[in-house]
Amino acid sequence: MLEKKRPRVILLEDNDAVLQSANTILSKEGWDVTCEQVSKNALQLLKQSKDGPFALFISNYKLPEMEGDDILWQVKKISPLTQRMLMISAQEPDILINSINKAEINACINTPFKAEDLVHQSRICFKHFKREVKRQRLKRITAHQNKQMFKIARGLKKKDRAYQTHLEGKRAQVLKLKSKKREAENTSNINSNISLSAILDHKKIKPTPENFETEFIAACQMLQSLFDKVANQNNTDPVHISMDKLFSPDSIENQSKTDTKDSDIQKEGQSDAMDEDTQKPSLKSTPESTTDSPEKDSIKNNLQEDKATSKLIDNILKFALTQIRDIQQDTQSPDSDTCIQTDENCIDDTQHPLDTLFEISISENQTKAEIKRKPTFDPDCPPSLSDILDWLSLKLISYGILENEAIETWLKKPSVDEITIAKGEAPVFGQPGIITYQFETDFTNPGKIHEDGTIDFRDRGDIPYVKKGKLLAQKIPAKQGKPGISLSGIPIPVEDVVDTVLAQGTGVTVSEDGLSIYADIDGQPHVDSLGAVSVSSELVIKGDVNFETGNIDFNGNIIVKGMVKEGFTVKGISLTAQEIEGATIDLSGDLNVCAGITDARICAQGNIHAKFINNSNIMGFGDIFISKEIIDSQILLSGCCQNTTGHIISSKITAKLGVEAGKIGTAASTPSHFIVGIDEHVETIKEKIDKSIETSVNKSNLLKDDIKNLEDQDQSLYQQISEKAHIQDRAQLDIKEIKESLPDIKKSRDMIKLTQASNEIKNLVEKAKTAENELNVIFENQDNIARRIEQIKNQLALLEEKNKAFVLEKRALKEFAKKHSPVPFISAVKTIAQGTVIKGPHSSIIIREDKSGCKIQELESQQEGIQFFEMVFSDLH
Repeated sequence: MLEKKRPRVILLEDNDAVLQSANTILSKEGWDVTCEQVSKNALQLLKQSKDGPFALFISNYKLPEMEGDDILWQVKKISPLTQRMLMISAQEPDILINSINKAEINACINTPFKAEDLVHQSRICFKHFKREVKRQRLKRITAHQNKQMFKIARGLKKKDRAYQTHLEGKRAQVLKLKSKKREAENTSNINSNISLSAILDHKKIKPTPENFETEFIAACQMLQSLFDKVANQNNTDPVHISMDKLFSPDSIENQSKTDTKDSDIQKEGQSDAMDEDTQKPSLKSTPESTTDSPEKDSIKNNLQEDKATSKLIDNILKFALTQIRDIQQDTQSPDSDTCIQTDENCIDDTQHPLDTLFEISISENQTKAEIKRKPTFDPDCPPSLSDILDWLSLKLISYGILENEAIETWLKKPSVDEITIAKGEAPVFGQPGIITYQFETDFTNPGKIHEDGTIDFRDRGDIPYVKKGKLLAQKIPAKQGKPGISLSGIPIPVEDVVDTVLAQGTGVTVSEDGLSIYADIDGQPHVDSLGAVSVSSELVIKGDVNFETGNIDFNGNIIVKGMVKEGFTVKGISLTAQEIEGATIDLSGDLNVCAGITDARICAQGNIHAKFINNSNIMGFGDIFISKEIIDSQILLSGCCQNTTGHIISSKITAKLGVEAGKIGTAASTPSHFIVGIDEHVETIKEKIDKSIETSVNKSNLLKDDIKNLEDQDQSLYQQISEKAHIQDRAQLDIKEIKESLPDIKKSRDMIKLTQASNEIKNLVEKAKTAENELNVIFENQDNIARRIEQIKNQLALLEEKNKAFVLEKRALKEFAKKHSPVPFISAVKTIAQGTVIKGPHSSIIIREDKSGCKIQELESQQEGIQFFEMVFSDLH
């Protein structure tokens, strides 16, 4: 019944005899039995199982520390797939019902039990276990296939959008081509050969002198009407056809010269048309026509007169058409040959016929177009819808056009002069996030400074203090904008709005929507330079920070009444100490030192107050206030360095907001270097963050590659599952067919066939069993792959959270950098020694001689349109 890999069962029973008996029965049946007498150990074993879930958990009801139904209820929570069997007396039906309702047990066996009952119940439980395991695997397979189908559907949607975009582009090209075709046809019609004889032929009128005269007069009247209409539309002087000019020999001669310049094709067409129109033989010379017969001379003269008359009429028509073209050219804009530059094309600004009928106005943001009828519009002969659409296409209007029915209705309504013909989508601009604080955030009073430079930290003024549950900060989230679409279908972009960071520090809780922060303890509220809000209580060290206290790491305000000694580290929000010597300090708030700082490494996000600094490295987001000297130190600040009563010697100081000093340098000391107006402190931190992000991203990519490889392995296992399942199904069908044929074989009493059928059934059963065993191995491999993928995804999630924290920190640095504009200056109240180096954002200077009471500042100037920056001296007195 059981497979080669024995199913596992936990047997929990405190009675040794019952435990031994059940162990013997189940072991003979093929179970891998684990016996336990303490419920805690059994549950711990179930929880820490690394080889998959146990198939069965059997527990007695009466146990010393916990009753059986409570134990099985815990089993259900730890391993839902594990079958649960309860051993209970048959005389306690109420307990059995309660166990079924509470622990949802799968089987029950009465004590004392028989061996066959225990075996039967365990077999049923094992069948249920295998069915549940297969169902879970099927769910996983289905989820995997659904995920693949979703990816395929998403890809198809993406392709569909791309095809739609391509189709719209082709439609726009078709409209442009149609417009160009119509323009070419109009030009061809104007340039085609026109003659009066062609008109007579078209009307099927016999070319007699009387008909020529009638059509000629009608053509002149039509041309005169056309001249009047064109002149009226373009507000020009009327043009009259001068018959004298038309019939003058000079006009004919000039026109003949012009005709000789036409192409050979036009000449042949005119000649053929003349021969056809007159319905007479060609007037070219022939041998018969060269005779001196008087009759023939008369005919020849008549033909020459007719040809001259026809030629004259053709000259008149061509002269008229030339006059029309001249009028049109004279009335065009002087800039008609120039190109109007757009974002995409250079379009010839020639006048469209509909420009004389309509006036179109487009809004400044290119999202609205209005069309208005001109006085020249004839309501009895409106243009067609296709003409309107072609005209809009030439105007680069292809998006948001009014419905065709609405346009046609407007064309038929003369009472409405103006409509909105097209509407784009105006862009919606985003709004940045806003944070309002419910406490004083600019509290920077360190205490009362005495004339000798010492600070009385007992007199610090009113320090903000809040009770637990107090609202500290509220955030109005940023609203992202929405891009618009112009009338040409081109997206109108909007700038992305960067949301303000509302970070959670210590001692606070955040609301469920993440928009409010409340105090979680009583204490001092604080917001650091990167926007993290916290509430801190105070830690008081009565003596020194030394081997007795060890390093200090406290999320709050730290007060050290003695010295922070060499080699020790203090980390917290703010620190107040008597003196710092050779220590490392890391604070998110202020540092207040009554005496001075020597041989220390300090990083503070707040302000720093001290009497002196000697041979130390300091980085800070805020300002530094020193009353005595700064010697042999390197200071990197996002704020300013104020030492108006002290002396700066042999130090390198970078301060975005400038440096104020009493004295700078001495004749015997190494010159000091100053960098002002540049925030190298923030840039240094950004470089560290970028390196950390790069390392984290590389690790993430490696983990993603591992997940992909595991998923590929998992995908290959699905093919094997399908093959093994097919073998099982095929074997079952073959067994069924053989069994159906057994009665006929038995009736025939053919023992050979019967033996063959029996052996075949055994082989098929063995084949199906082998396939099932292989399937179980595959499923086990899938489970291992799934667990490994889950572990890698957890690692990936941690890295992504880490990257997110880095990005938020970098964004907070960017916001911090925007708060204060750089101030590139240095002031020395008393003296500044020669050799001092001063560098600003765009210029630098080396002091060539001692100066007193001066200020050096980088200023901008312009000469002849060229921008210059230079360091300028000015007196302080």
